[in-house]
Amino acid sequence: MAYMNLKTFEIWADSNIDGFENEHFEVDELIAPVIRELNLKGYTTKFCCSGHPYYMFNEAFTKTEKDAPAIVGLVNTERCEDANFPVRALYIMPDNDLYIVFAGVSSNDFCLPLPDGFRWDDECTIRYDYIETGVYEFLSERLNACKTLYEWAMKLPMKK
Repeated sequence: MAYMNLKTFEIWADSNIDGFENEHFEVDELIAPVIRELNLKGYTTKFCCSGHPYYMFNEAFTKTEKDAPAIVGLVNTERCEDANFPVRALYIMPDNDLYIVFAGVSSNDFCLPLPDGFRWDDECTIRYDYIETGVYEFLSERLNACKTLYEWAMKLPMKK
């Protein structure tokens, strides 16, 4: 992960300075230059992820065991002490797509079409679905996707 300054959009590896986290947000290293360029040009981003080659191990809390099977990738359920949500469900899911969600910006604000392979998921989200499944093949595709999107962002004019 890298860190980006909330005001200047400078990218940092990390810091041990107290309060650093208050002025910066985490961002994937490969997509950080894209996010910086978009924000500097006035295309305000809200959330992003460049995808990852490994699965995510998650937990969710439900009211009953019957609710848990609806969770994709369910591994196990167990009881917990929370009276409102007494069932803890453990599940695995892939983290294999790239997305950028914009705040106060829509697809209509962009004068250039997205590069091949990218799409508007809705009016404010760019997505890219990876094809490769092998770890190194995925990482190579991820690097190429972020580079392609960065080159596109560099061509965008300042938002009016």
